[in-house]
This record gives sequence, structure tokens and C-alpha cells, in this order.
Amino acid sequence: MIAEIPPPAYHESNTGNCSIRLREKILIRISHAISGGHRVAMASLFIGHRLLHQPFEKTMGLTCAIHTEPASLAFASLISHSDAPHASYARVFPVCTVAKIVLTQLLVTRRG
Repeated sequence: MIAEIPPPAYHESNTGNCSIRLREKILIRISHAISGGHRVAMASLFIGHRLLHQPFEKTMGLTCAIHTEPASLAFASLISHSDAPHASYARVFPVCTVAKIVLTQLLVTRRG
């Protein structure tokens, strides 16, 4: 006898033909396309590697740190077969994290 898989734990509200979960996914993809996150990543890779003549492994680590993306860092270290992405990530990540916090606080205080 085959057991049935239980339904997902999230709440679905069917308004129209689209669930809330699907609408969230669509909105996230639209906002990412509008913000151009991939363009910023490609620009930082191009500037670091081509214009500043940095090794590509180091540039990948810097780009991952700027975007605070540990999953991208794992991929960068996997394809580079070295610790260079980890070293550059470790140097830049704390600065970027603090900068994001400070900028967020500035935006909140200006709106309030």
C-alpha cells in the first residue's frame, strides 16, 4: 500500500486561479529582474577580473562577499579548487555587512 504525501504546511488562499505561494514566487522573480542583481554581479566580476587584473578566484570571493551570499561562495570554491574565494570573502564580508546595517539605519531614520 502506498502512503499519501501530506499537503504542504503553508496556508494557501485561492483567490482566482493562483495560490499565495505562487504569487510570492512570481513577485520575487519580477523584483529580482527589475533590481538587476545579476547585472551587478556580472559588472563586479568584469571590473575585478578584466580591469583590475585580479585572479578570477579572488574576484569570485569578493563578489560573493559584496552580495553576502554564502551559497555562491560554496559554488565558487567548488569550481576553483582553491581557498582563494574563501580568503577574499573573509576580508570583505564584515565590511559589507556593517555597511548594509548602517545604510539601513540611515534609511529608517530619514523616513521616520
